[in-house]
Amino acid sequence: MPLLHTGSVAAAPPNVDSSAMRLSDAERWSAWRVALAWTIGYLVIAGAWVVGSSTLLSKLPLTREQLAAAEAIKGLGFVVVTAVMMLAVLVRTRLGLMGQSVRLRQQAEEFALSVARWRLLMANLSEVAWFASPDGREVLYVSPATQQVYGRPAQDFLDDPDLWLAVVHPDDRQRLVDSAVALTRPGGLRSIEYRIRHADGSWRWLRDRSSVLTSPGGDVIAFGGVAEDITATKQSRQELKARELQLVGIVETAMDAIITVDARQRIVVFNQAAAGIFRIAAADAIGTPLSRFIPRRLHERHAGHVDGFAKTGETNRRMGTMHVLNGVRADGEEFPIEAAISRFGDGADALMTVVLRDVSDARRAAAALEAQRAAEAASRAKTEFLSRMSHELRTPLNAVLGFAQLLQGSGEPLTERQRVQIDHIRLAGWHLLALISDVLDVSRIEAGGLQITAAVLDADATATDAIELSRSLAEQHGVRLLGPAAAVGCAIHADATRWRQILLNVLSNAIKYNRPGGEVAMHLARHGDRLAVRVADTGLGMSHDQLGRLYEPFNRLGRQHGGIEGTGIGLTLTRELLLIMNGTIEVQSRVGEGTTVTLTMPVAAGMMAAGERPPARPTVAAAPHGASMPSGTVLYVEDNVVNVLIVEQLLSRWPQVTLVQADDGASGIALAQRLQPDLILLDMRLPDMSGLDVLRRLHAEGRRPPPVVALSASAMPDEVAAARAAGALDYWTKPLDFDRFSSQVAQLLAAPVAGR
Repeated sequence: MPLLHTGSVAAAPPNVDSSAMRLSDAERWSAWRVALAWTIGYLVIAGAWVVGSSTLLSKLPLTREQLAAAEAIKGLGFVVVTAVMMLAVLVRTRLGLMGQSVRLRQQAEEFALSVARWRLLMANLSEVAWFASPDGREVLYVSPATQQVYGRPAQDFLDDPDLWLAVVHPDDRQRLVDSAVALTRPGGLRSIEYRIRHADGSWRWLRDRSSVLTSPGGDVIAFGGVAEDITATKQSRQELKARELQLVGIVETAMDAIITVDARQRIVVFNQAAAGIFRIAAADAIGTPLSRFIPRRLHERHAGHVDGFAKTGETNRRMGTMHVLNGVRADGEEFPIEAAISRFGDGADALMTVVLRDVSDARRAAAALEAQRAAEAASRAKTEFLSRMSHELRTPLNAVLGFAQLLQGSGEPLTERQRVQIDHIRLAGWHLLALISDVLDVSRIEAGGLQITAAVLDADATATDAIELSRSLAEQHGVRLLGPAAAVGCAIHADATRWRQILLNVLSNAIKYNRPGGEVAMHLARHGDRLAVRVADTGLGMSHDQLGRLYEPFNRLGRQHGGIEGTGIGLTLTRELLLIMNGTIEVQSRVGEGTTVTLTMPVAAGMMAAGERPPARPTVAAAPHGASMPSGTVLYVEDNVVNVLIVEQLLSRWPQVTLVQADDGASGIALAQRLQPDLILLDMRLPDMSGLDVLRRLHAEGRRPPPVVALSASAMPDEVAAARAAGALDYWTKPLDFDRFSSQVAQLLAAPVAGR
């Protein structure tokens, strides 16, 4: 808009002089030259005529009268010559004026056409064009676009000289005025952006580009400029900038590395994640070739791939679906990556963006997961193997131990040699059973499936019980067994069965690996919140090398040839059980001097109440004294003839007990429904279905089934739990302990079962 003030609108376009409709300077100068030439010519001719004619007449022999007549003729000739010259001048002047008139008319027509075109152009421009006088106080022209840009007609600005500055945003006014002052200086040019208030109340952004208009001689004749509405452009720029900032924020906060390279594979974008992954500052990576982060052996192949992608935009690389790629950190470490690539632009302007992630941890985790799965699969396979082996080993052991016990208790006359042989068979069978049980315990611990039930146990009572249970073994080996000299008077947190197993195992080793006439002594002491149980023997002792291999499973440290029974996993199992119950074990030994084993366990808070005893050691229940002989029907669902024979022999002592046998699940279910027996003994592995299926079918009949006891060679904890959950009253494992079996069957047949 105008520099300072506005005035009236000019009738003609600015910078067009109205003198163009008059003679130009060149034309006026040409006319003067012609006139001067004619004047000089006239004077020369006139002078020549006068002087020449007088000289000629003076030389002629003329009389006075003739001379007077000649002078008269000379004067008439001068007049004629003068008239002819004046006529020629008039004719030429007239012709020149006519030509000038034609030219001036043509110029006027061209000027009018130019003005019309100029006004048409200004009327159709969306930008405001303006021209101001050299002093900046008079507006020569304002285009009609003010209506579109300002929402006001041009006449408003002509009527109010201060309006154009009044609508400028207050924050931009002084800057605009300062730029106008700068424009008045020689060579002034201006491009400025500022805000104006539109007639509708909104703020609009304008860009005003102005310059000085000069004459050919360099004189300032006007100031002019064009003001355009750039509000949409500004908004687009702001939105673009906001998107750019948002994009930069996304790029910089992205967890994946984002790297953009140009057509020459030079890095132009390198976000913080990339800096972290490649261990280099982003500023140090910008401008460097991407190949610095690619293993040298892959440079050529990688460059070819990127170059081909830049040309075609085709790639098979997508995040998570590609083959393993490798990157190189700034410190030279090579690591696996996954990447996706995209392209923007073509040719030399192409930009390619790679989004990549370091999959080192993911691959390690995947490898660890795979290893874990393999370990779990191996553990399951081992568990399944042990379960099957336990079943397969216990089944023949049931026959071995069963018939050995039957022979010992049959009352038939046996020779001393036979009795000793049967006793060896029985002892070897129980030893093999103990080995199987220990192996299963170790397997349960490794699989995390060993159930521990912590209770508050009287330390003194549990020690005394273990001593008493070990006396018969000490007597067999000729070893003196000494219990604690004084009570310690505290309780511990432990599983009663497992704590007793630990004590018995330690005492058993101390007795078996002692010497005839040796001694085993147990001492108890409390140290703060820990109970220490020390078992010292005077036996063979162990070397430093043997102590180093003490907890290796099945390693009996060379004692397997000494005739002493053992499995080689007792101490391994003891240590694992102690760890589960927050206990510790320490072994000190010298060859030929004996061994000392120290166990520690956490002390329970407070003393046990007076007279309180720990949970009783499981014993074989006996039928009440004077109770009547058991009677009733026992259904045994079992497909193994030997197992049936053993149970039949055991129950044959009770004439009023009837044994019915079914050799598969379907027959067993049918007999149970028909006979309604008083007790069902159920094998868990039958030829047609599992024992669990039989239990479910029996409980699905709608009425309460007879009591069912699972009788199986399978002893895995999950199998026991599953049988109980399916409705089994109890779970007895093979080989059978005859005394316990007889006592429990007698209890179940002697009194009605609750709920029947």
